[in-house]
Amino acid sequence: MCRQATPHLGSIQAARWQFPLLSALFALAVVLQLFGWNDNHRIRLYEGMHSFSSPIDGSIDKEPVTPASFVDDVKTWSAGRCSGPLYLVSSEGGGIRAAAWTALVLDELEIQTEGEFSKHMLLGSGVSGGSLGLAWFVSIVRGERDGANPAR
Repeated sequence: MCRQATPHLGSIQAARWQFPLLSALFALAVVLQLFGWNDNHRIRLYEGMHSFSSPIDGSIDKEPVTPASFVDDVKTWSAGRCSGPLYLVSSEGGGIRAAAWTALVLDELEIQTEGEFSKHMLLGSGVSGGSLGLAWFVSIVRGERDGANPAR
């Protein structure tokens, strides 16, 4: 005997009332987008700004916040004098397994290069578990450099 899947209670009610539930949700999404009421992730433009508040005039820094090492590397590469390799790390998602593999691979690269890999890592981009692995790696390396974590 086959069991039929039970539809969600909301969709049962919408069917009984002959109400176009998905169309109404789509219309709601369009209205929220038009009025700008769906953006709750503002970029923080200065120290102390919250992502849920609007920026205060006069508090925004005019200079872009860019690490000095990045600016130095760009100048060196533009002048044709390469200061060594630059690494761009991309890590895909996949839950805890992606986090573990990302952290393990980056850690092994750091060990094999005797700490030089992280010094030449320009940026890292990850999704889901991959971003967690990147965050773990960066926090461990930064902790070692700041003296909070003992070296391996």
